[in-house]
Amino acid sequence: MYVMICDDDKRDREKIRELLSSYGNSHRIDLSVSEYQSGADLLQDMEKGQGADIVILDINLEKSQGDFLMSDLASKHIRHMPKQMSNWPDAAPSGNRLKEMDGLTVAGLIRKLRGDIPIVFITAFIDYALEGYKVRANRFLIKDNLEQTFDECMDDICAEIQRKEKAMLFDCVEGRSRIKTSEIVMFEASGRQSIIHTESGEYHIYRRMDDLEIDLRPHGFLRVHRSYLVNMGFIRNIKNYSVELTSGARFSIPKARYRKVLREYTMFMGETV
Repeated sequence: MYVMICDDDKRDREKIRELLSSYGNSHRIDLSVSEYQSGADLLQDMEKGQGADIVILDINLEKSQGDFLMSDLASKHIRHMPKQMSNWPDAAPSGNRLKEMDGLTVAGLIRKLRGDIPIVFITAFIDYALEGYKVRANRFLIKDNLEQTFDECMDDICAEIQRKEKAMLFDCVEGRSRIKTSEIVMFEASGRQSIIHTESGEYHIYRRMDDLEIDLRPHGFLRVHRSYLVNMGFIRNIKNYSVELTSGARFSIPKARYRKVLREYTMFMGETV
């Protein structure tokens, strides 16, 4: 398991590394760790293709740490980022070098670059916890209480990773396929068939949406419309009787279903955070 630690305080990075080492030894997990003093350095490695299983990130990163060269992907994300989540200018063209990068901004870009990777925020102030909902942080840990809370946090994150690795077997028109539930964006009803939309392509199956809903609910799927069963991990927001996915796709939610959909998604976000 590969873990990225990003904190501008060397002592805090060393403390987190020691806690990771202790956890790995006691749970017989082989952990590899990379440390970063700035969000810019971490993001540069991610854009070069470096993967990670967990990111542990200081939400209170000092600004003007590091020097990040904007890619097309990062630039697009900044232009659409809510102002309260970013201290960067409204126009952030690709190729610009940007330095002002707090922990929330870094987390927002990680979400864009690596999607559903678990993010654990380390903070000295509990007041920042609510801000983390905007970037779907998985957990928050207070620096003064790390020794008491770290192992429980890692237990939850590891269990979540194992859940995402689970796959289901589908008898598709294209042939029997084993698909990870974490890679399924949504199911769409299409006549007598249902279309499985994944991050890498589509599959077609002859199964009713009602049956799929029963099977997929335990895996974090939500019926937002009679024709759409959506993986909540790919939902960007729900408002004004519509749901927007991370891909930008939008679907209307019937008024009769809206309260239930919003309630279930809110509960899911509470469990995720």
